[in-house]
Amino acid sequence: MAEKDDARELVLAPNEAACILDRTNGQVYLYVGPKQDSLAPSTEPVLFNAQTKMFERCALTKAIQRTTIAPEGWYAVLKNPARDGKHPQTGNKAPMPDLDVGKKINIPGPTSFALWPGQMAKVLSGHRLRSNQYLLVRVYDQVSARANWEKAIIEKAEEETGAKDESGDESETVVQADKLTTGQLIVIRGTNTSFFIPPTGLEVVPDAEGNLVREAVTLERLDYTLLLGENGSKKFVRGPAVVFPQPTEVYVTRTEDGVETRKFRSIELNETSGIYVKVIADYEDGTKKYKVGDELFIKGDGDGAKMYFPREQHAIIKYGDHEVHYATAIPAGEGRYVLERLKGNVKLVKGPAMYLPDPRTEVFARRILDQKLCGLLYPGNAEALAHNKQLQGALAAEEAAVGAPLTRGMAGAMLAAMAPSAATMDAHYLVSNSAEDRGLGGLSAKGFTGDGFDRKGRYTEPRTVTLNTKYQGAVTTDIWTGYAIKLVKKSGEQRVEVGPKSVMFEYDEVPQILKLSTGKPKNADSLYNTSYLQIFANKVSDIIDVETVDYCKMQLKLSYRVNFEGDPQKWFNLENYVKFLCDHMRSKLRAAAKKIGVEPFYQSAVEVVRDVVLGTKDGDRARPGTTFTENGMHVYDVEVLEVKILDTNVELLLVKAQRDAISQMLDLGSKRRTLDFTRESEQLVREIEVTKAETRFALLTLKQTEIGKSLAADLVGIDAKAKLAAESLKADVAFQNGQSEVSAIELARDRADVEQEIVLEQKRQETRLAELSAEVEAVVKKAGAISPDLIAAIGAFGERSLIEKLSESMAPMAILGGSSITDVVKKLLEGTKLAQYIQVPQNGNGAPAGSSKALPSAT
Repeated sequence: MAEKDDARELVLAPNEAACILDRTNGQVYLYVGPKQDSLAPSTEPVLFNAQTKMFERCALTKAIQRTTIAPEGWYAVLKNPARDGKHPQTGNKAPMPDLDVGKKINIPGPTSFALWPGQMAKVLSGHRLRSNQYLLVRVYDQVSARANWEKAIIEKAEEETGAKDESGDESETVVQADKLTTGQLIVIRGTNTSFFIPPTGLEVVPDAEGNLVREAVTLERLDYTLLLGENGSKKFVRGPAVVFPQPTEVYVTRTEDGVETRKFRSIELNETSGIYVKVIADYEDGTKKYKVGDELFIKGDGDGAKMYFPREQHAIIKYGDHEVHYATAIPAGEGRYVLERLKGNVKLVKGPAMYLPDPRTEVFARRILDQKLCGLLYPGNAEALAHNKQLQGALAAEEAAVGAPLTRGMAGAMLAAMAPSAATMDAHYLVSNSAEDRGLGGLSAKGFTGDGFDRKGRYTEPRTVTLNTKYQGAVTTDIWTGYAIKLVKKSGEQRVEVGPKSVMFEYDEVPQILKLSTGKPKNADSLYNTSYLQIFANKVSDIIDVETVDYCKMQLKLSYRVNFEGDPQKWFNLENYVKFLCDHMRSKLRAAAKKIGVEPFYQSAVEVVRDVVLGTKDGDRARPGTTFTENGMHVYDVEVLEVKILDTNVELLLVKAQRDAISQMLDLGSKRRTLDFTRESEQLVREIEVTKAETRFALLTLKQTEIGKSLAADLVGIDAKAKLAAESLKADVAFQNGQSEVSAIELARDRADVEQEIVLEQKRQETRLAELSAEVEAVVKKAGAISPDLIAAIGAFGERSLIEKLSESMAPMAILGGSSITDVVKKLLEGTKLAQYIQVPQNGNGAPAGSSKALPSAT
């Protein structure tokens, strides 16, 4: 029940609102926060769907919506405003008012309001423009636009260099409010306006990508752009400039390498290039007048422009895919045939020259020689004959394709001139998406943006034969790369020419002929005559028969690599350098083989041959090779192509031994693999056992740790008990110590009392003794005439009397110490003269008597 009550409890915070439908009357009420209310059972929350324009039932939490907030510099586009123009009040409940359905108004910020049921709002940022940006604004309600134009928020741009139109004047945006009409488009340029918020009645039109702020075209010095109007007119604008289109214009675009561009580069021209142009509209250029249909050939020479910018009165004529015509290079000693199209004449242009034919009147032609004429001009020249046959075959194929013979004339020579076909036009200009939306179209040419004609002829490539002048005049020969020739005059003068170059012979010069050995092995039976010496990467092959130290004959097939170095005049000193090289190497190899047995030579034949021919290695240095001082010939490498044993039996034995060695190696390899497998298997077994042992050790360690922890816990308990017992014992000891201290204190007090009593008694005895001594002295003085014996007796009697008195006084101490009085007195008087008067009575067994008193005996 509590949850149901909470579900019907509407609580709105500030800046929140909710629509509630009353099912009893179908009225939708708007609650605006801050507010709290309990909803009746006959009500339910609803949410207005801007797409379907219907109220949809929903949960209460979903029905709560945030109010519309447009901060400073923003504005809200409100659809279906209230007829009274009022917004819902905060903290209130209100029914749905009359809405002006289908209308929309622009409300600049700062503002905040809730939406009535059925209203829609979109908050947009004010449009900030840079100098190369612009807005396309459309009037959707001319009445509201005229009434509210003055309320538009327009911030003027700072005074800077503004955008230039094609005439070079500052472009201004002038809007007359009383002439605004529905559907009218207005361009707001960033050169004049830096900030803009449209008033009611106007809206900013987004581009194809949804951007409201559009980018103008910034042109550099050599750039241009093309604007296409709704009426089909085209306007070319040259840079430098920032180009803004008129409301009825769009940019023509071209896709290059997958990127769409709206600005294009002008065409560079020079003295050897030009543009073929057709005039499609009358115009004047200075003092010159041009009419429709005129054709122009604009070259980049003194009379033409170095940079060509297209204009709306021009259409470029192209042959193929190229709009620029380039000059043809004619080297010295060569020439080209040029056909004058309007007259039918063919002229010869000789080199050296860079010839740029005027496509309006001239075209290159090709002359094809028949076989008879070619044979007369170049006897025995198969190359020239084959070339002309190929051209004739191409001509026949073209005639078959056309269905009629081509023009013939000039003593069997065949001419084919370019005859331009009817002009055709490419069919499509690429325009921006916004132009397509507005129904604009046009024309396009790949690589060039503007009007153009694409002329296609069957002879796109001119038919031409260039006469080969190498067969005329002085004897000329071409020396290829890596070759040399030696020319000798009759006077004996010599020169060596090294290619690549073309050499013209003097009248009396003849080449020196080399007679080179051929075949294998090399000998003088068959010689090859040539005047060309290959000086780089020369290859000489030979077959040599050798005999080893054990009289086994073998055959070597070798290939030498030879260069000629040093003074070129020495290169031709040997007429047959091939035989000289092979004879010399054959002798050295036979001598080396004669020192080696057949088996080691067969196994290391390559190293032996390379050591003999190229020299031995010296550390990391390469083999030096063999140099012949006779003609500068240097053998820098040798290849051993084959080593063959001529004795079949020996060869079979060596092959068998080699096979046995291979079999043994394979057997060893198999055993090594078995050993490796066994070693690895046993290693794995050991690792498994080690892993198991580690597991057991880990378990024992865990158990040991557990036992240790248990023992530690028991020790802690025992320690606690021991500490408790120790504390108890300590308490008992402390108690006993306390009792002992009490007993000691009592004993000390009793001892002190006894000692004090003894001291007092001693003082009394001393006093008594003093008195007795005084009496004795008095008696002595009185009985001065008494004899010594009498005196001694009297003294003794007095001492015994003293002892008796002392015994009586010491009786309590004797009783306390557990001894007899006699013992106590004897110990007290030991070492004095009175000790002689103490007699200890004896028992029958000789022990002191147990009596407490003993009278001293007289001596």
